[in-house]
Amino acid sequence: MCRAHTLTLRPLCALRRFEDAAELFVKAANSFKMGKMWQEAGESFVAAAECHLKMKSKYEAASSYVDAGSAFKKSNFVDAVGVLALAIDLYCNEGRFQQAAKLEKECAELFEAESDTAQAIEHYQKAADLFSGEDSTSLANQCMLKVAQFSAANEDYDRAIQIF
Repeated sequence: MCRAHTLTLRPLCALRRFEDAAELFVKAANSFKMGKMWQEAGESFVAAAECHLKMKSKYEAASSYVDAGSAFKKSNFVDAVGVLALAIDLYCNEGRFQQAAKLEKECAELFEAESDTAQAIEHYQKAADLFSGEDSTSLANQCMLKVAQFSAANEDYDRAIQIF
């Protein structure tokens, strides 16, 4: 085999290894999920996402981050929000604003459950903006009502009145 041919095969081999590794990390994550080992499942999905990023497969990476977020929600709020933020960035960069908006809303709901109304307001506002950009008026309005509700609860009456 000539040297030039060998050099062109190396990147393909590396990509195949990342693809195989990602597949194995997903299998491990699913096994951890079956054992209700949520933290380990989330970490395995994050490892799969990193493999997808090395293969320049941003959509697959975002999907793995979403799966990691679902697992982390059951064990570690901070990690859940962190990986969902990574997925949101990837979806926005890929022009998948509807999916990003849904994840922003999910983050807002997580902060709401943690009684962090300031962060909930921020994420509901981002979700509303993304939903509006995608002509999902009903979903945008639902998020804005949450912004108004929490603004009123935080005594930011001007903002709440403006929304209502």
